[in-house]
Amino acid sequence: WAIGIGAKPDLNNSEFIFCSFTGQTPTPMSYGIDTYHTTLIQRIDGFQDPSICGETYAIGERMLYRRNFLDTVWYPINFTLGNFESLKAREDNKYVYAGGAEGYTFVLLIRSSDNGTNWEHLNPYCSVYDLDFFGQLDHKIIVTDRFKIMSSSDSGVHWSQIFRTDSLTIQNISYSSDGQRIFVVTNTLFYGLPKTYFFVSSDNGNTWETLQLPIYDLVIDMDIDTEDAIYLASISSGVFRLKFPIVAIEDAKKNFPNEYQLHQNYPNPFNPNTVISYQLPVSGLVSLKVYDILGNEVATLVNEYRPAGKYNVEFHSHSGNVRNLSSGVYFYTIKAGSFVETKKMILLR
Repeated sequence: WAIGIGAKPDLNNSEFIFCSFTGQTPTPMSYGIDTYHTTLIQRIDGFQDPSICGETYAIGERMLYRRNFLDTVWYPINFTLGNFESLKAREDNKYVYAGGAEGYTFVLLIRSSDNGTNWEHLNPYCSVYDLDFFGQLDHKIIVTDRFKIMSSSDSGVHWSQIFRTDSLTIQNISYSSDGQRIFVVTNTLFYGLPKTYFFVSSDNGNTWETLQLPIYDLVIDMDIDTEDAIYLASISSGVFRLKFPIVAIEDAKKNFPNEYQLHQNYPNPFNPNTVISYQLPVSGLVSLKVYDILGNEVATLVNEYRPAGKYNVEFHSHSGNVRNLSSGVYFYTIKAGSFVETKKMILLR
């Protein structure tokens, strides 16, 4: 399948969904899309069959569509006053999920267990921008609203929060092929040069390992094969593959500090440069700033999400955005979660 994201389905541009069967020439598959309620198709998923492209489902803003076996027309089968954002079909038991945001609670998650004929509403207590499920009875479900992950272990009856971030955007979530691990890919919340962080939990979300990936781009999709090879698609940097277990995550865990610390700069007194060291027992948003004796901010050394670990930052007293400082006493303050500490340093010209 190929989707022309952002291609409006009007008379001048009606073919914005295409399907290629076993690599043959793509065939237009846009017939039946409600152009009044749908100006783009966000996702497509479905079940295999011997006909071209199988039975398929698509979401486009307010509409959920179904394309039946041996048919070439899309039929609207569900309508929301909000927007659909996520869609996933499962071939082994014919479950189909569609999620998004609707109403004042922004909660929208519906499920069909009979190929899309009948639907039931679930309440994960959040909007649903991505989802995944595992288990022969479809009992393990995870959903995300970009900032938290809700989990259910009883087919969507009860839900609990297993992950939350205030400094990252959760892009995609997924179970491993055996259902024993949860994979999460995130981007930094403020997109200058986006950084990508990968999280793994092997105990249903009770604890998480983290790894910064060498991807400085927005990750827009993630998929996993049967051998737990993880594929990440970015907007402009290409497709990346990770193989679990990721050795770097395990190695990093051995060196995690067990408490917050801000160390005295070295050398001190200094001229013109000095190094400030700190450590984090958990990942989170970190701010490290330098102030003069009157409390005026003279430099921001760190202001971003950092994984747990030990760090060194060099402070230059007369380079970059730092004005040519005079001799005297200066202070540097770190803020990380609820941890705040300030130390004094002396610049001698």
